Parts: sequence; C-alpha cells; structure tokens
Amino acid sequence: MTKSSRSQKSSAEKRTHATATAPADKRWGFLLAALGLAAVAVGAVARFWAIGRWPVSYDEYLIGKSVRNVLSEGLPRMLDGGYYGRGILLQYLLAGMRLTGLGEELSLRLVPAIFNLAGLPAIYLLARRVSGRSAAWMAVAAYALSAWEIEFSRFARMYAPFQTIFLWFAYFLYRLLVQREERFRTHLYLLALVGIFVHESSVLLAVLLFLPIVLAGRGAKARDLLLSLAVLAATCYVNAIDFRRLGAGAAAGGSHVLRRGLGKLLTPTVLAVPAVSQGAWLMVVALLAGLAGLAILVTLRQKDLPARVRWVLVACVVLACCNLFAAMTLLVLFAFLAAWLRRGEISLRSARWPIIALTASALSWGAYVLGHPGTRAIPGGNGALLLLTSPLFSWPAVPGRLLLPWIGVLPVFCAMSALLLVCDAAIAFYARNGKNGGLRPIGMVLVLGIAFVAVVRTPYVSTRYSFFLYPLLLVADAAALENLTKRWAPPRAAAAVFLACAAAFLLLSEDVRAARLFRVATPQTNFRLADSWFDLNHYIPRVDYRTPAEFIRANRAAGDTVLSLALPLDFYLDRPLEAFYLAREDAEFRNHFDPRTGCDRWSGARIIVDQESLFRFVDEHQGTLWLVAGSESYPYKKAISQTIAARYGAYRRFRSLDGRLEVYGIAAATRPWAVLE
Repeated sequence: MTKSSRSQKSSAEKRTHATATAPADKRWGFLLAALGLAAVAVGAVARFWAIGRWPVSYDEYLIGKSVRNVLSEGLPRMLDGGYYGRGILLQYLLAGMRLTGLGEELSLRLVPAIFNLAGLPAIYLLARRVSGRSAAWMAVAAYALSAWEIEFSRFARMYAPFQTIFLWFAYFLYRLLVQREERFRTHLYLLALVGIFVHESSVLLAVLLFLPIVLAGRGAKARDLLLSLAVLAATCYVNAIDFRRLGAGAAAGGSHVLRRGLGKLLTPTVLAVPAVSQGAWLMVVALLAGLAGLAILVTLRQKDLPARVRWVLVACVVLACCNLFAAMTLLVLFAFLAAWLRRGEISLRSARWPIIALTASALSWGAYVLGHPGTRAIPGGNGALLLLTSPLFSWPAVPGRLLLPWIGVLPVFCAMSALLLVCDAAIAFYARNGKNGGLRPIGMVLVLGIAFVAVVRTPYVSTRYSFFLYPLLLVADAAALENLTKRWAPPRAAAAVFLACAAAFLLLSEDVRAARLFRVATPQTNFRLADSWFDLNHYIPRVDYRTPAEFIRANRAAGDTVLSLALPLDFYLDRPLEAFYLAREDAEFRNHFDPRTGCDRWSGARIIVDQESLFRFVDEHQGTLWLVAGSESYPYKKAISQTIAARYGAYRRFRSLDGRLEVYGIAAATRPWAVLE
C-alpha cells in the first residue's frame, strides 16, 4: 500500500470516527448542560429560601446599624461622630433595598445573594475559555451547590459582592492577557475603582492591573503604567483611611494614613543577621554571606540561560538568604506560570551550577536559622514540624493563614485540588503536546491572591479572608480535570469518564452538603448547632439574639437596666443597652470603644472593660438588672459566661432558641415574668 493510499485511508477513518462520535458528544453535552442548569436551580432556591427568617449575626449587626444611620441621616455616621466606611457602596445599596418596604433582615441579605448569583456567568465564561464546556458546567455546578457559597450569599456583608467583582475582573483580565483584547482594559480599571468602595481587598485588584504590564515587558505602554499607578495610589489611600476617626476628634492626615496603611501589612522577620556581633555566629554569617554572593555570581555568569531565568534564580538566592522560603516558593511558581521558566530553557545541564549554588545557599541558611538561639518553635502541635516551618516559611504566612484553616475544614477538597493541579502542571511542563496556556493566567492570579491574603494583617485567622479566591480555584480544578480526561481517557468514553470524575469530586469535596443545601433555613443549619469549631468559623457563627431581646422587651420596666455580653442584642431592643461588657484585650475592642466617653460607638452603651468592674456593677446595682451572657455552647467569652452562671444561676429566666444565650433577671423585688410563646 502506497503512502498516499494509507493517508487517504487514515483520513477516511478519522472522518468516520468523527461522524460516529459527534452525536454521542452532543448528547453528553446536553446532559452536562442539563445537570449544570439543575444545579443552578437548586443552588438558587437554597440561596433565597427563607433568607430573612433568622436574626442578624454579629457582623450583620454592624452593617445593619450603619444602614439604619444611612436611612436616618443620609450618611453612615456613628454615635461618636465617626463613619463606618466598610463596604460603603454596599451600604447604600442595602439602604435602597430597605426603602422597598421589605423586612430588615431580608433587605440586608438580598443584595449579597443577588451578587453571588451574578458570579455564575463569569464562572461559566471563564472556564469555557480556559478549557471547554465540560469544565464550565462542572465549575458552575460546584459553585451553585457549594455550601460555603450558599452561606456567604445569605450573609449581609461585603464578601459575596467583592467575590463577584473579583470574578468578573479575572474574566476580563483573561481576555486581555490571553486574547489580547485591549477594550477590556477599561473594564479592569472600572472594576478596580468600584472595588475600593466594596472591600479593602480591592488593593489586590489594583495590584493585578500591573500583571499585563509585567508580562508585556518592554512592550508595555507608559499610559497604562501611569493609570495603574494612579488606581493603586487611590486604592491604598482610601483603604488606609480610618473613617471611624473622621469627625471623631482626629483628622485623616497623610502621615496617619501612611502609618495605618503600613500597619495593615505583616512584615517578615529576617533572621539573617543575629543579635550578636562576635563569636561563632559572626563567622557563620560571614561564611553564608560569601556563599550567597558566590551563588549570585555563578548564576549571573551563566550566559546560556535567558535573562529572566537568571534573575529569577538570583531573586531566589536573595530570598533564601533572608529566610523567606515561602516567598521563594511563590516566586518560582509565578515564574513557571508566567512561562519565564520553560523546559527547554532550564535543562539540568545548562542550569546545574546555579541550581547547586542556590540549593547549597538555601540549605545553609535554613540550617543556620534552625540553629540560631532566637528561633522558637510555636507551642503545641507537632513541635518538630513547627520548628522547621515557622522560621523558614513564616512570610508570606501561607501555611498558617491559608493552608491550615482550609485543611482544617476542607481536607479532601484541598488534597484533590492539589493532585489535579500538580498533575496538569507537570504534563503541561514535560509533555510535548501538554501545553495548557489557559490555566497559566488563572494560576498567576491565584498565586498573587494567596500572597496577598498571607501578608495582610487581619484581627484573626479565618478562611473568610480568602473566600473571593474560591471560585477561581473551582475553575482551575474543573479545567485541570477536563485536560487530564481528554489526555488519558479513551476518546469514546472521555465524556462519561469526565462526568463520573466530576460527580466524585463534588461528592467528596466536603462542600456539597445535603443538610446545608436542602435544610438551609432550619435552626440546626442556620445556628450551626452541629458544627465543629472549624466549621463554625468557616461558615460564620450565627447566634439567636432576637428571642432574648424579645423576652426582655416583654418584661422590661421603665427603670430597668440591661447589661449584655452580646452587643447585637441591641438590634432588637426597643430601648438601647445601658451597658456592654468587652474586655480590653478583645480583638474588637478598638472598633467599639470611644475613649472620650468610655461608651460603645454603635449602641452608646457604657463599656465595662474587666471582670472586676462587671461583677461590681451587677452586685451594686439598685433596681432590676437584665444580664445577658453566654451558655456553655456560646462560642465567645466562655470563661466569663461560666463565672456568671456559677454566681447568678438562681436568677436565670430565659434561654435563647439556639441555647447559646441566657437571660438573668436580677430584681430588687420579686415580680412575675411574662413568658414568650
């Protein structure tokens, strides 16, 4: 058989195979679309079902009080004269929704839920362009059925709106980076500017404006650089202003804004230079500094390596010398995703000496840090592991601020995501036809987002601060799964294999939970009654503040005093709180305490700052005192609540619907109490 006849036969077989598989692929496509749309329908119902039934949480109380001030004064003015500037755009949208006459809880939560659904088209379009229809429908289904997404869509805060802004930003950024559509650059500027007034993570959007400039290199335009710098400067300035101090006795001067802005960043602790100036440690530092200089010199002299590769390796040596191994890891990952480190450009032969020098430098500095007297292990847990990771991977604090919280609540999801992305990246790097250019920009955005979350100072560590990255990770997982399926599964069974793997991913991911999906409005789900500590913080704690307030309203006489350990109780009282207990060491103390009056900025209640003052206030009070404290299941202020129960248990009159708050009626004279139905 001649070569031409074999070619004709092969072409005929391909046409026959394509004709045979096309209807099957079409049927699988319809099935995937139907399942995806069904998931969207179920998820939409879960987002809106009885969304206004339950009382506000602590965070919703803050924005709810501020919205009341917007409606009454036109501005989110606080009692001390300052302003609540968080999510200012969202506050006015919520105020507008409140004017429609809907219930207060319902109007507060409708806008975030609508925003959350508005992210679905962005997910579909992004995943469709990154990979294909199969990945798009899988990502849509995972997002629609996600318990985390459902809970945050029913949460009257800025997280869901900002996540949607971030998703559309990522989509337009992809169109600009990959498809070179310049018209979308304007969309990026607009979203970055809008984000300023939604959430402080808008700083990340301003930073991402520089990504096309960095990747363009010398081809970048000066106009784009100046505009991006202007947006970044405006974003940093606005986010660094403490609006609570405006009009409250302090001006927002430039130096104050600068100090506060820098105070929001976690800075690295560099142990490269010990506190001693003589002896063996000084000799060790001198040797290591010489080794580091040699590593840099050897790297720069490798002319057969591209310039970008040389400078990435030099940066890695410098970071290793500063013991910033987490930053070094993120840099290498970013460089790989940016295609600065290609397989053909960094063969072991051409880069052997720089890699040897880098490895020796990193190991030497690592050994030095671990042996340095100033290095301390974090108490608790695996001491050896913490001793190793704490000094070497403490900045950016990816292990402590992202990995551990996520693994604590979604271990299987994290393991599956890591497996999918590592396998897909390895194939893209080593295989001839394994390129996956679509995932590279998504990966770069994820790396920069992870670094951002890990360097921003927050009151406490929580998965909520990385919530906006979650849909992008779902898109990356779906794209990686589709790529791997197309590569390894038989062509006739590829669609079925993908569907089976996608279903397994969703069922095993720990984020598609039937209880939260189909019983989202029950007290068990809403108040997190069966949640672990990790789950409680992952899904945001909710406490029943309404029924204790209603009990007090039904029994409170004109001269009675109310003292509460839970501030949101004030949201449902007919008259404000008289006193509120908040210890000075509490993370929220500065947000509430007005030093000029000693009162709370939100309720006007006197703040009692220590236990001794609290018990003196109760014991010396004349007349009837209503004391609201936590039960044994209350997630906050456990020690003081237990002491209150031991001292005043005989006066316990009422327990909230979720069992977490208890009302003590300490009366000067006995009187009958009204009982709630």
